[in-house]
Amino acid sequence: MKTAITLVKNELFRQGGLEKYTWQIARDFCSLEAPVTVLTSGTLQPPFSHPLLKIVSLPVRHRLSYLSVLHFDSARHDYLSKHPTPIVFGPVS
Repeated sequence: MKTAITLVKNELFRQGGLEKYTWQIARDFCSLEAPVTVLTSGTLQPPFSHPLLKIVSLPVRHRLSYLSVLHFDSARHDYLSKHPTPIVFGPVS
């Protein structure tokens, strides 16, 4: 089995350039048979499906953007502590 990858992107439901490239990176790693976990917030429909793609939507309770980012960061830290992967694209500390 290939090395597992985790991609971290808050609010991946938007359609900007960073979101597009996040999905492209996920698709490319899946095509190389690497398991990919995408950590995000909110509900979304990924632009592709793959058996090695796992979407984890972390709950964010705050509507204010600064508090939302802080809450997502805390949830991300907790998730990565419980589910470590060797390669993480995004903040890890």
